[in-house]
Amino acid sequence: SKVYTSTETFYASASSAYFLAGDPSIGPTTAVWWGSSRDTLTIPMISSCTSQKVTAVVKAQQLSCSSSWQMSAGRGADNCGHQLVLTADPYDATLGQNTWIKNYPGCTFSTHPARPVVIGSFRWHEPEAGKRLGALVLNVQITTPSSPTKPLQPIPKPVAPPITSKPVTAKPVTAKPTTRKPVTAKPVLKPVQPIELTAKPVTAKPTTRKPVTAKPVLKPVQPIRTPVTPSKPLQLPSKPVKPLQPVKTPVAPATANTFTAQTKTSCSSIQKDVNFNGNNITTASSSVAEGCCNLCLLQTGCNAFSWFGGTCYLKSGISFITSGSTGFRSAAVSPSYCANLESGVDYTGNDITSASSVTADGCCLICKNTNGCKAFSWVSTSSMCLLKSAVIATPVANTSVVSGTVW
Repeated sequence: SKVYTSTETFYASASSAYFLAGDPSIGPTTAVWWGSSRDTLTIPMISSCTSQKVTAVVKAQQLSCSSSWQMSAGRGADNCGHQLVLTADPYDATLGQNTWIKNYPGCTFSTHPARPVVIGSFRWHEPEAGKRLGALVLNVQITTPSSPTKPLQPIPKPVAPPITSKPVTAKPVTAKPTTRKPVTAKPVLKPVQPIELTAKPVTAKPTTRKPVTAKPVLKPVQPIRTPVTPSKPLQLPSKPVKPLQPVKTPVAPATANTFTAQTKTSCSSIQKDVNFNGNNITTASSSVAEGCCNLCLLQTGCNAFSWFGGTCYLKSGISFITSGSTGFRSAAVSPSYCANLESGVDYTGNDITSASSVTADGCCLICKNTNGCKAFSWVSTSSMCLLKSAVIATPVANTSVVSGTVW
């Protein structure tokens, strides 16, 4: 399979570096010393070829000083740059690994547009051990190979049987004697006396020669060459490929696993005069609330923020929401974990607990951080989240309710 190597290179002067996943369900979130040859990422993927969500098993390494090793491991101090390297593991029926590669040939699978893979880079050695060097926000795509065509078998040519020659016995030939007739000698002729001839001069009459008109010499004709436009080679697709919806990466007739990644960030709408109380991880400075979004994406475990007076309060989740907090600005931070939001639909029953939220997006994040929560219904008239363990077979229509499921 093809390998993705990050275009971004992270430098830590006189120190090693390491990479950690932002989501513990995808990859390692703690570092180790020295480590081994690789980490393993488990990335949920979707495709237009199937309604089922699949899990891609991916080898994760870092590349530094011309060597590669486990992405989450720190090693000896150096001044080399560090890059992230991802490789899709091959299909393995025995391990049950990446079986969808064979089940869906010629298809492109990608991470959900609202749930990119976030990988942070950190410094290992003192001073400033653990300092964040930067982050990669990746939308991963893998294209499976098309079904191979069988090679044509050559048709054997018939071989004629060998010809066996029989020995020929030569018969002896008996020569017959020939009788020669006697030759009679002819008389010898005597020499003849020469006869003298007298030649009379003859006066030649002048002859008039008609002029000969020379025929024109034909020059060889140069052949006229008509330029031939080369025809385009005939493309023979091994299997029709369904057109892909965005994210767009052109899918030519696939011959090998392709592996690409793009940078993508997003935040939900920022709520005015709303404060998400508690769950603080750390603080950071920003002159505007919008700047807190990127700071949260770069902070491990950050899923929301509240901004007030030039300070971002980065939070692990949303538990208590206070409306009417003048000067506060708050938002949940994507990647969003809601697979689908249905307006005007109520998932009745299967309630686990309830919580307060001024938006349906807030309910989504609360559900993600609640054990056993698979779906929710948000009541707009009361700003109440009803967290649920499952979705009923036939939802009920209700114009004041928004419902959704969680990845």
